[in-house]
Amino acid sequence: MKKIVLLFCCFSMFHISMSGQIKFGLRAGMNMSKLLIPIEKSSTGDKLNSNEFVTGGVHVGILFKYELMENLSVNSELLYTQKGTRRTFEGDGFYIVNPKIANPLIIKGDKKSFVTISNSYLEVPLTINYKLGPVELGAGFYSGILLSSKGSGEINIIGKNPVSDRLLVLLNHNYLRDKTVGASEYSNIKKNKVNVAGSIIDYPYEQSAYHDFDQKDGNWYSTLDFGFVGSLYYYFNKNFFAGVRMNYGLKSIAKDQYLLSDAYLDGTKPQKLDGGVKNYNYQFTIGFTF
Repeated sequence: MKKIVLLFCCFSMFHISMSGQIKFGLRAGMNMSKLLIPIEKSSTGDKLNSNEFVTGGVHVGILFKYELMENLSVNSELLYTQKGTRRTFEGDGFYIVNPKIANPLIIKGDKKSFVTISNSYLEVPLTINYKLGPVELGAGFYSGILLSSKGSGEINIIGKNPVSDRLLVLLNHNYLRDKTVGASEYSNIKKNKVNVAGSIIDYPYEQSAYHDFDQKDGNWYSTLDFGFVGSLYYYFNKNFFAGVRMNYGLKSIAKDQYLLSDAYLDGTKPQKLDGGVKNYNYQFTIGFTF
């Protein structure tokens, strides 16, 4: 199969070099992205989570346009792009103070948390584009390689069972580099203190990505991503254009074992969430060809 694909690519490159017209260009702009992560609901059916769009991510890259005929072309790109989401939780939840011991202290109460996730990719989209006057429509697929993956946020909880003062835990995640925190490492991390049912206890000041897990079985987010692409561009002249592109992931980019509930327990461990995590991204772009 690999040989067939390689032969096809070589034939295509030879064919392109012998016929048609190839244009090169640059494209850059801002992203609006979110991750589609499973949503939890309360016992009354209210949503406890939200996956919010984040803005401020960028994309920049080079493009290749092969004109099959006057209004029809095949486009490909080599693109650096930033994607992510702001994941929130608000409602009845829990916090496990030290998940590394057999019977950890679990504080249940009013919980608010968020984590802003930022994933950077090197993407190669491939689209068929059709031009209607100054308007160009495109559709196809993309594949991407994960370059970096980070998250930051915080957990707030006021205990009801047992009663406690407010706990504030900062989240500082590097999903590619972080490791699990063993029992010996846990004793050495920076701690805060809080009153729980009349006793002063220590709890983590900050948590890394795999703090709650006994072992790290690969990275949280997959190295590879692929999905659908749709675009709408407007050409101001023969070469300069602006427009929007939508990317929708077709595969889950997160490992199932890392998708844990903020609201429900299975014994002394968080329940696992059903369903994958997919990228959903808009790119607002300007570019030119030459």
